Amino acid sequence: MNKMNKIGLLSIASIIIVLDQISKIIVRNNLDVGDQWPTTWRLFHISHIQNSGGIFGSFQNMNSMLLIVSIVILIVLLTYALKLKEINHLELISIGLIIGGGVGNILDRIFIGSVTDFIDPIYYPAFNLADSSIVIGIAVYALNIFRLSGHHDKKN
Repeated sequence: MNKMNKIGLLSIASIIIVLDQISKIIVRNNLDVGDQWPTTWRLFHISHIQNSGGIFGSFQNMNSMLLIVSIVILIVLLTYALKLKEINHLELISIGLIIGGGVGNILDRIFIGSVTDFIDPIYYPAFNLADSSIVIGIAVYALNIFRLSGHHDKKN
């Protein structure tokens, strides 16, 4: 990975981390744990939820284990990305989104002891911007792989 790509990766991840942390600070400063706003909406609420578990609330009260696993995954992903000789724009964006989201949730686990979730759809588990960033990053990376494999198949 060349210097410009490293700067791009760091920039994307940094933007996600900052937006994620600012959004969580706003929620923590304006809603008590368990409160939601607005109370009259039917599709989703902004809620203050402290999630000591993983995705969809699984592995509750396992913050230390989830922290270690998250850090190991991020180290592996970052090592993989830095060793790439070539990286296309979609790979760069997707890896930056995943790393930024992962770091955002790791910061919560380290400094708060749980992850602040606040986007609370009525019929879906609550999540945050870091979670969204990770999911979008994985989806973009997967789509990029399918796009490239289709392009490769056409050449052969």
